Amino acid sequence: MTAAVLGASFTIGLASACTGGAIIDLPKPCRPVHSDSGGTRAESTPGDRPAAALTPSGPIQQPTAPGTTTFTSGFGPRWGAMHNGVDFAGPVGTPIYAALDGLIAAAGSSGEGPGVGFENWIIIDSVVDGRPVSTVYGHMYANGIHVKPGQTVKAGDHIAEIGNAGGSTGPHLHFEYWDGGRLQGGTAIDPTTKLGGAPAPSGQDASAPGSNIDLMAASTPVDCGKGFGTAGGGDLKPGSVPPAFEEWFRKGGSLCPQISPALLAADTKAESGFRAVTSPAGA
Repeated sequence: MTAAVLGASFTIGLASACTGGAIIDLPKPCRPVHSDSGGTRAESTPGDRPAAALTPSGPIQQPTAPGTTTFTSGFGPRWGAMHNGVDFAGPVGTPIYAALDGLIAAAGSSGEGPGVGFENWIIIDSVVDGRPVSTVYGHMYANGIHVKPGQTVKAGDHIAEIGNAGGSTGPHLHFEYWDGGRLQGGTAIDPTTKLGGAPAPSGQDASAPGSNIDLMAASTPVDCGKGFGTAGGGDLKPGSVPPAFEEWFRKGGSLCPQISPALLAADTKAESGFRAVTSPAGA
C-alpha cells in the first residue's frame, strides 16, 4: 500500500466519521480560479461547508483606515529578534480590514497561550500574481475577530478590531506579508514594499448582509501544496512528516475542528512510524 493510498483511505474514513457517514468531497489544498467574471459566488449561510477555492486577488488595500492608526514599528531586526511585520498603533476597537482577497486559513488563538506572542491572529491565504501569499493580523482580542476559518473575504472587508492581546506593549495591529504562505514555511516580506501607494480599505462589514464574505465555487484545481488555501490545513510544521504523507495530513486536518493535521501525524507516527506497509496480497 502506497503512502498516497493509505493517506486517502484514512482521510476518507475521517471525513465519514466527521459527517455521520455522509459522503463529502475532500478539500483541495489550493484551487486558484481564473475567469473574467471573477468566479461564481454564493452568500454563505450557517451550516454551509466552505469550498477550498481561491480566485486571484485584486489590488492590495491598507489594513487600517487613514487617520485611525499610527505606524510605530517597521520590519527587520528588533530587540535581538526578527520582527516579521509592521505595527499600526491605535485604540482598542479600531477596525482592521482584509488587505487582499482570499480564504481565512486561521482565525482565533495562535496556539501560543495567553499573554504570549500574538495570542490571537488571523491568516488570510491569497493568490497574488500566480503565487501563494498570506497576510497575517495579530494581537486582537478573541471577541474582536469577526471571521472564521474557511470563509473567503475581499480586500477591504472588516475582519477584526485592534486589541492588546499576547506579547503586546500597547494596542496595535501587527501585520505581516508572507510569500509562499505563512503556515507553509514561506518568506516574510517587508509589508511596506507592498502597501506603498495602496488605497484605503473599502470598509465593508464582514457581518453585514451582502458583504463580500462568501463561498467561492470550485473550478480548475491548481495544487499550491502544503495545505495552502485550506482552512486549518497548514497546522503542520514544514518537514515534520515524510513528504508522501504531508498532503493527506493537511487534508484530513481540515475536515474536523477537533482533529488537527499535527494530531493525525502524531497518531500515525505512533501506530506505524510513517511506514506504508504492503501486505503479501499487495494491499
